[in-house]
Amino acid sequence: MDNVPYRLIRILEDGQCQLERKSDLALSGYSKQELLGFIADGKLIICGQESLITVPEIKQRLESDLAGFPEHIQKQVRYRLSYVKRAEEFYGENVTCQNLPKVIRLVTEECDDTDPPSSLTVYYWWRRWIKADRSITALLEKPRGPKLKRRITKELEQLAQQLIEEIYLKAEGGSIKDVYDALKQKIKPLNVTRNTPLKMLGRATLYRYVETYDDYLVMAARKGKQAADRHFRATGKGPEPQYILERAEVDHTPLDLLLIDDLTGLTIGRPTVTFILDRCSRMPLGFEIGFEPPSELAVMRTLRRAILPKNYVSQDYPEIENVWPA
Repeated sequence: MDNVPYRLIRILEDGQCQLERKSDLALSGYSKQELLGFIADGKLIICGQESLITVPEIKQRLESDLAGFPEHIQKQVRYRLSYVKRAEEFYGENVTCQNLPKVIRLVTEECDDTDPPSSLTVYYWWRRWIKADRSITALLEKPRGPKLKRRITKELEQLAQQLIEEIYLKAEGGSIKDVYDALKQKIKPLNVTRNTPLKMLGRATLYRYVETYDDYLVMAARKGKQAADRHFRATGKGPEPQYILERAEVDHTPLDLLLIDDLTGLTIGRPTVTFILDRCSRMPLGFEIGFEPPSELAVMRTLRRAILPKNYVSQDYPEIENVWPA
């Protein structure tokens, strides 16, 4: 807030938020509405929000309450934290793989650990912990990537895609087994001229890969668009919410306007408006107008405007009498 780092300590039942200044641990209190107003005015930035708008990587992360995780994960994190903290007590910022065996022996005796980690593993935990500004979330087990992607190399994936389009995604096309047989025949001559032969996919792996294709597009390619529309069309009017903010809907619409540059007289382009509406009340929650085509970025910008208070309406347009309580 105003370039001074704070930490959110707690949110009380009446909406009051207690902030702790990181430099001297001084406490201050604000209401939720005040903080949201500060965000809208640019006075307050949530850690990570800056990164979402300006840089590709989020370098900071809010600390998460460990109590929100399952018991076995809490136990795992505390186990790792015991080694990491003891390493810092002994060596501060100068932790290395060479000086960790002493720490591991000590913690192993204290905790009666029958299967202690290696020095390299503890050093890896410590590095992650330091890089995350000693956030306990850095010691959580990172989820591994999809197994399917680890098994298929890029070159093999291109071959599989080509054969899937030529054989499977055709009107009255062949089966996935036909794709598998054709892939085997295609790999054999390629491996004759390669130093490192391509490893053939397993049949189940290819089936799982084809299952990642969109069901509608597959049916449209094999049985026609009309058959796909009949199969996947929505029936009835769908779920009707009973409460405000139970369901919100977003849509993009190109405006019937062409913007002209005042200086050059050239056409800049046709803007797109993205609206979020509350399904129950039909009140607009927020909108975004820009030249960004319908995309995740346009939705995220619109969401941000929907969540933040609309204080700017009365400030920028004093002729508007009513407030926008969305």
